[in-house]
Amino acid sequence: MKTSPRPSADDAEAAQDLKQRDWCVNEQFKADNNRDDLAYEISQLEAKILRGQEKKAKLEADELATQKAKEDLEAEMQQALDDRTAENGAYTTAKDDDLKAIDLLGQAIETLSAYGSNNALLQRSTQPEFEVSKDQAPDAEFSDKDSNKIGRAHV
Repeated sequence: MKTSPRPSADDAEAAQDLKQRDWCVNEQFKADNNRDDLAYEISQLEAKILRGQEKKAKLEADELATQKAKEDLEAEMQQALDDRTAENGAYTTAKDDDLKAIDLLGQAIETLSAYGSNNALLQRSTQPEFEVSKDQAPDAEFSDKDSNKIGRAHV
């Protein structure tokens, strides 16, 4: 009769060592995988942070450019308003001057008309009397066309 060998303490310890080794290898594998996964995530996050910083820098530059453009536009608008105000002032002054000139011309016309009507009687009385009609042309006697030939020959 054969008896089955009994497991010895060495066999049980060896099995426990193998089990412990397998567990250790498995845990080491999990730790390595976890470390690699975390390293990959870190590199992805660092890249994402870098892209975010670049985008932030670009947006800040765009903001500065927009602020500058806004300030330039506001300055141009202020200049346009100042120009318009000055032109309107010049227009108003010119219009007032024109109205004053129209008034003065009206006064001058009135004064000259009054002067003319007052002096019209004097002018009528001092006009010479014509013996013939004032519309009749004067008599004209012309010399012969050859009368100046002698004078021209010596010239």
